[in-house]
Amino acid sequence: MYETKKARTAQDAGDRLVAGHASEDPFPAAFKATRMPMIITDPRQDDNPIIFSNRAFSELTGYSQQELVGRNCRLLQGPGRSLESTSQAGSG
Repeated sequence: MYETKKARTAQDAGDRLVAGHASEDPFPAAFKATRMPMIITDPRQDDNPIIFSNRAFSELTGYSQQELVGRNCRLLQGPGRSLESTSQAGSG
């Protein structure tokens, strides 16, 4: 698992973001349900980690939310990814 403490801090930030929206606020539900791949990062944390991703982003990249949270978006540039899939992820 990628740096458990860092991932937990990022996950907590994502949880606070979602909790910060009132229950009647459509943002959290829309973010999760949209077919558009989306992530949220936290530039206030060291290395701007991903704090939340939706299912569409996981389907596009092949990474689960657990693999993404706490990591920087640069992971998409790694040797395990083709240039085509990296370009797709950045062209939204």
